[in-house]
Amino acid sequence: MQNLTSLQELQLSNCPSITSFPEGGFPTSLVSLDIKDCKNLMPMSEWGLHRLASLRRLTLHGISSNLSCFPEWLLPSTLETLNIVQLSNLESLSPWLQNLTSLENLKVKDCRKLLSLPKEDVPPMLSYLEISGCPLLEQNCDWSKIDHIPCIVMTLDLDKALPHSFSSATVLICIHVGLVCAQDNAADWPSMSSVTLMLSSEMDLPQPKQPTFVFHRWLDSESVNVLLSWWQKGDN
Repeated sequence: MQNLTSLQELQLSNCPSITSFPEGGFPTSLVSLDIKDCKNLMPMSEWGLHRLASLRRLTLHGISSNLSCFPEWLLPSTLETLNIVQLSNLESLSPWLQNLTSLENLKVKDCRKLLSLPKEDVPPMLSYLEISGCPLLEQNCDWSKIDHIPCIVMTLDLDKALPHSFSSATVLICIHVGLVCAQDNAADWPSMSSVTLMLSSEMDLPQPKQPTFVFHRWLDSESVNVLLSWWQKGDN
Protein backbone atom coordinates (compact mmCIF):
# COMPACT_ATOMS: atom_id res chain seq x y z
CA MET A 1 0.00 0.00 0.00
CA GLN A 2 2.93 2.33 0.62
CA ASN A 3 3.59 2.29 -3.14
CA LEU A 4 0.32 4.17 -3.75
CA THR A 5 2.03 7.51 -3.27
CA SER A 6 -0.73 9.51 -5.00
CA LEU A 7 -3.67 7.89 -3.19
CA GLN A 8 -5.80 10.56 -1.48
CA GLU A 9 -9.08 8.81 -0.65
CA LEU A 10 -9.66 5.33 0.76
CA GLN A 11 -12.92 3.68 1.80
CA LEU A 12 -13.17 0.25 3.42
CA SER A 13 -16.69 -1.00 4.13
CA ASN A 14 -18.07 -4.33 5.37
CA CYS A 15 -14.79 -6.22 5.15
CA PRO A 16 -14.87 -8.67 8.07
CA SER A 17 -11.98 -10.68 6.58
CA ILE A 18 -9.53 -7.80 6.94
CA THR A 19 -7.68 -8.16 10.21
CA SER A 20 -4.65 -5.93 9.67
CA PHE A 21 -3.09 -3.38 7.36
CA PRO A 22 0.17 -3.85 5.45
CA GLU A 23 3.39 -3.18 7.28
CA GLY A 24 4.13 0.53 7.10
CA GLY A 25 0.46 1.47 7.36
CA PHE A 26 -1.49 3.77 5.09
CA PRO A 27 0.02 5.97 2.36
CA THR A 28 0.97 9.31 3.87
CA SER A 29 -0.70 11.04 0.91
CA LEU A 30 -4.19 10.17 2.22
CA VAL A 31 -6.54 13.12 2.64
CA SER A 32 -9.73 11.15 3.40
CA LEU A 33 -10.11 7.79 5.16
CA ASP A 34 -13.43 6.02 5.75
CA ILE A 35 -13.52 2.70 7.61
CA LYS A 36 -16.93 1.12 8.20
CA ASP A 37 -18.00 -2.20 9.69
CA CYS A 38 -14.61 -3.89 9.55
CA LYS A 39 -15.18 -5.78 12.77
CA ASN A 40 -11.99 -7.81 12.99
CA LEU A 41 -9.34 -5.17 12.47
CA MET A 42 -6.30 -4.97 14.69
CA PRO A 43 -6.37 -2.33 17.49
CA MET A 44 -6.53 1.27 16.31
CA SER A 45 -3.34 2.04 18.21
CA GLU A 46 -1.51 -0.02 15.56
CA TRP A 47 -2.94 1.77 12.52
CA GLY A 48 -0.39 4.57 12.47
CA LEU A 49 -2.98 7.30 11.91
CA HIS A 50 -0.78 9.86 13.66
CA ARG A 51 1.71 9.57 10.78
CA LEU A 52 -0.83 10.76 8.17
CA ALA A 53 0.19 14.41 8.01
CA SER A 54 -2.15 15.16 5.08
CA LEU A 55 -5.30 13.56 6.52
CA ARG A 56 -8.23 16.01 6.65
CA ARG A 57 -11.27 13.75 6.93
CA LEU A 58 -11.69 10.57 9.00
CA THR A 59 -14.74 8.36 9.52
CA LEU A 60 -14.68 5.49 12.01
CA HIS A 61 -17.93 3.52 11.82
CA GLY A 62 -18.71 0.33 13.68
CA ILE A 63 -15.16 -0.84 14.16
CA SER A 64 -14.28 -3.18 16.99
CA SER A 65 -12.39 -1.17 19.57
CA ASN A 66 -11.77 -1.64 23.27
CA LEU A 67 -10.63 1.96 23.64
CA SER A 68 -12.66 3.98 26.13
CA CYS A 69 -10.84 7.06 24.86
CA PHE A 70 -8.23 7.73 22.21
CA PRO A 71 -4.63 8.28 23.28
CA GLU A 72 -3.57 11.89 22.69
CA TRP A 73 -1.15 10.84 19.95
CA LEU A 74 -3.56 8.55 18.07
CA LEU A 75 -5.15 11.04 15.65
CA PRO A 76 -3.31 13.58 13.47
CA SER A 77 -3.80 17.24 14.36
CA THR A 78 -4.49 18.00 10.67
CA LEU A 79 -8.02 16.56 10.85
CA GLU A 80 -10.77 18.98 9.81
CA THR A 81 -13.70 16.54 9.81
CA LEU A 82 -14.14 13.61 12.20
CA ASN A 83 -17.10 11.22 12.19
CA ILE A 84 -17.31 8.69 15.03
CA VAL A 85 -20.16 6.19 14.71
CA GLN A 86 -20.96 3.09 16.77
CA LEU A 87 -17.79 2.91 18.84
CA SER A 88 -19.38 0.81 21.54
CA ASN A 89 -16.75 1.32 24.26
CA LEU A 90 -15.95 5.01 23.78
CA GLU A 91 -16.58 6.82 27.08
CA SER A 92 -14.71 10.11 26.79
CA LEU A 93 -13.74 12.81 24.31
CA SER A 94 -10.96 13.99 26.64
CA PRO A 95 -8.12 14.78 26.39
CA TRP A 96 -7.44 13.85 22.77
CA LEU A 97 -10.12 16.07 21.21
CA GLN A 98 -8.44 19.25 22.40
CA ASN A 99 -5.32 18.34 20.39
CA LEU A 100 -7.22 18.41 17.08
CA THR A 101 -6.57 22.11 16.61
CA SER A 102 -7.72 22.14 12.95
CA LEU A 103 -11.01 20.31 13.58
CA GLU A 104 -14.04 22.13 12.12
CA ASN A 105 -16.71 19.41 11.95
CA LEU A 106 -17.40 16.69 14.52
CA LYS A 107 -20.13 14.06 14.33
CA VAL A 108 -20.65 11.56 17.15
CA LYS A 109 -23.39 8.98 16.67
CA ASP A 110 -24.55 5.84 18.49
CA CYS A 111 -21.74 5.78 21.04
CA ARG A 112 -23.90 4.44 23.86
CA LYS A 113 -21.27 4.63 26.61
CA LEU A 114 -20.06 8.16 25.88
CA LEU A 115 -20.52 10.03 29.15
CA SER A 116 -19.63 13.67 28.65
CA LEU A 117 -18.05 16.38 26.58
CA PRO A 118 -14.40 17.31 27.16
CA LYS A 119 -13.60 18.88 30.49
CA GLU A 120 -11.21 21.13 28.58
CA ASP A 121 -12.16 23.56 25.82
CA VAL A 122 -13.24 22.05 22.52
CA PRO A 123 -11.02 22.70 19.47
CA PRO A 124 -11.01 26.44 18.66
CA MET A 125 -11.92 25.95 14.99
CA LEU A 126 -14.94 23.72 15.67
CA SER A 127 -17.97 25.20 13.91
CA TYR A 128 -20.27 22.17 13.51
CA LEU A 129 -21.12 19.59 16.17
CA GLU A 130 -23.64 16.79 15.70
CA ILE A 131 -24.57 14.33 18.45
CA SER A 132 -27.16 11.57 18.21
CA GLY A 133 -27.79 8.20 19.78
CA CYS A 134 -25.60 8.97 22.80
CA PRO A 135 -28.10 8.80 25.69
CA LEU A 136 -25.60 9.25 28.55
CA LEU A 137 -24.07 12.27 26.87
CA GLU A 138 -27.48 13.80 26.24
CA GLN A 139 -28.25 13.48 29.96
CA ASN A 140 -24.94 14.88 31.19
CA CYS A 141 -24.22 17.50 28.56
CA ASP A 142 -22.75 20.75 29.90
CA TRP A 143 -24.04 23.24 27.34
CA SER A 144 -21.86 26.03 28.68
CA LYS A 145 -18.82 24.32 27.14
CA ILE A 146 -20.23 24.25 23.62
CA ASP A 147 -22.78 27.06 23.31
CA HIS A 148 -20.26 29.17 21.38
CA ILE A 149 -20.20 26.66 18.50
CA PRO A 150 -22.14 28.24 15.59
CA CYS A 151 -24.02 25.08 14.56
CA ILE A 152 -25.04 22.32 16.98
CA VAL A 153 -27.31 19.45 15.96
CA MET A 154 -28.46 17.12 18.72
CA THR A 155 -30.96 14.40 17.86
CA LEU A 156 -32.87 13.10 20.86
CA ASP A 157 -34.86 9.92 21.23
CA LEU A 158 -38.12 11.74 21.92
CA ASP A 159 -39.91 8.60 23.12
CA LYS A 160 -37.38 8.46 25.96
CA ALA A 161 -36.65 12.15 26.35
CA LEU A 162 -40.28 13.24 26.78
CA PRO A 163 -42.57 12.05 29.54
CA HIS A 164 -45.55 9.94 28.53
CA SER A 165 -47.86 12.81 29.44
CA PHE A 166 -47.16 16.50 29.73
CA SER A 167 -49.14 19.66 30.16
CA SER A 168 -50.28 22.05 27.46
CA ALA A 169 -48.06 24.69 29.10
CA THR A 170 -45.00 22.52 28.42
CA VAL A 171 -46.00 22.15 24.78
CA LEU A 172 -46.44 25.92 24.45
CA ILE A 173 -43.00 26.52 25.95
CA CYS A 174 -41.46 24.15 23.39
CA ILE A 175 -43.25 25.92 20.54
CA HIS A 176 -42.19 29.32 21.87
CA VAL A 177 -38.54 28.26 22.16
CA GLY A 178 -38.72 26.80 18.64
CA LEU A 179 -39.86 30.18 17.30
CA VAL A 180 -37.06 31.96 19.15
CA CYS A 181 -34.56 29.61 17.49
CA ALA A 182 -36.08 30.18 14.03
CA GLN A 183 -35.67 33.94 13.87
CA ASP A 184 -34.45 35.46 10.63
CA ASN A 185 -31.33 37.13 12.02
CA ALA A 186 -28.72 34.71 13.36
CA ALA A 187 -27.66 37.34 15.89
CA ASP A 188 -31.06 36.88 17.57
CA TRP A 189 -30.65 33.13 18.07
CA PRO A 190 -30.18 32.06 21.69
CA SER A 191 -27.19 30.08 22.90
CA MET A 192 -27.68 26.42 23.74
CA SER A 193 -27.28 27.14 27.43
CA SER A 194 -30.08 29.72 27.15
CA VAL A 195 -32.29 27.20 25.34
CA THR A 196 -31.73 24.74 28.18
CA LEU A 197 -32.74 27.35 30.75
CA MET A 198 -35.82 28.33 28.73
CA LEU A 199 -36.97 24.72 28.43
CA SER A 200 -36.52 24.21 32.16
CA SER A 201 -38.58 27.35 32.89
CA GLU A 202 -35.66 28.95 34.73
CA MET A 203 -35.79 32.19 32.77
CA ASP A 204 -38.34 34.46 31.12
CA LEU A 205 -39.02 33.62 27.50
CA PRO A 206 -37.98 36.34 25.02
CA GLN A 207 -40.51 37.46 22.45
CA PRO A 208 -39.58 35.92 19.07
CA LYS A 209 -39.29 38.12 16.03
CA GLN A 210 -40.77 37.17 12.69
CA PRO A 211 -39.11 34.01 11.32
CA THR A 212 -37.92 33.61 7.74
CA PHE A 213 -40.68 32.46 5.42
CA VAL A 214 -38.48 30.30 3.24
CA PHE A 215 -41.48 29.29 1.14
CA HIS A 216 -42.19 32.83 -0.15
CA ARG A 217 -41.28 32.00 -3.72
CA TRP A 218 -43.81 29.15 -3.97
CA LEU A 219 -46.75 31.25 -2.75
CA ASP A 220 -48.73 33.86 -4.63
CA SER A 221 -48.63 37.39 -3.23
CA GLU A 222 -52.12 37.13 -1.74
CA SER A 223 -51.19 34.05 0.30
CA VAL A 224 -48.03 35.73 1.53
CA ASN A 225 -50.01 38.80 2.63
CA VAL A 226 -52.47 36.60 4.53
CA LEU A 227 -49.62 34.86 6.36
CA LEU A 228 -47.90 38.13 7.21
CA SER A 229 -51.17 39.60 8.46
CA TRP A 230 -51.76 36.55 10.64
CA TRP A 231 -48.26 36.82 12.11
CA GLN A 232 -48.61 40.55 12.81
CA LYS A 233 -51.89 39.95 14.64
CA GLY A 234 -50.14 37.41 16.79
CA ASP A 235 -47.58 40.05 17.80
CA ASN A 236 -50.29 42.46 19.00
